[in-house]
Amino acid sequence: MVPIMSVESDRLNHRRRILFVGSCGYVGHLIAHAFNTCDRWWNGRPYRMSGFDIRRCQECSWPPWHVVIGDATDLGDLFFAAKGMGTIVYMAEGDLSRPETLFLASVYGFYNALMVARAQHVRRVILLSTLSVHSDQTGSIENVRNFDEDTPPQCDHPDGITVLIGEWLGRYFAETFGMSIFALRISSPTADDIVRSERSEHGDDPIFYMTAASDLMDAILRTVEIEDHVGFEIINIVGDPTGERVDTSKAERILGWRRTI
Repeated sequence: MVPIMSVESDRLNHRRRILFVGSCGYVGHLIAHAFNTCDRWWNGRPYRMSGFDIRRCQECSWPPWHVVIGDATDLGDLFFAAKGMGTIVYMAEGDLSRPETLFLASVYGFYNALMVARAQHVRRVILLSTLSVHSDQTGSIENVRNFDEDTPPQCDHPDGITVLIGEWLGRYFAETFGMSIFALRISSPTADDIVRSERSEHGDDPIFYMTAASDLMDAILRTVEIEDHVGFEIINIVGDPTGERVDTSKAERILGWRRTI
């Protein structure tokens, strides 16, 4: 018979393992740096974070042994990387100048991640979505006012459209297969020092589209740490100092999250 403490330890170890798909992109670099400079433990133990990307860049914040090289559009690559993981954070990015890559990253790749999460019994999937689901054909959301997670998306920009399809896939898998899936809608994640500099210069002007990297990392880990959850949730994670343009009250209510920078 396996000792109860051993079973509980294995369960906690599993839950602390996070796979970041798209780890060597712009957002992945910010998150890796934010995590490396924070002191975040869960239930008295450190997180175990692994990256997954189609290539490893030269100036990467992820330790070499923590990055699996693979393609999110290859189901076998993802299946291998997700073994033993408790959470998958999906943040693979396409190229805005090549709309077909946006579809491959946000739709096909995320579909594969959902399939793998279901097959590997991954506890939670977190999609880093975007406020571009409210964007116009130029990708701008400047004309959108006072919206929350229930505001119907209106976008005719490839970035917003493809991510919106990804959100729909997340909802379908959660409701059909009883999975726990979150879509964190973010905008302009930026290094902490740049956000501090801009806020000191502009105060509460609409630079809220900048969300500090450490605040984003905090939101991700708070989402990982939610205990019992089944279903699909969309949550705005945006550094709006005033709260007048984007409602982030759901993030505070469900995650206990507030911007700190």
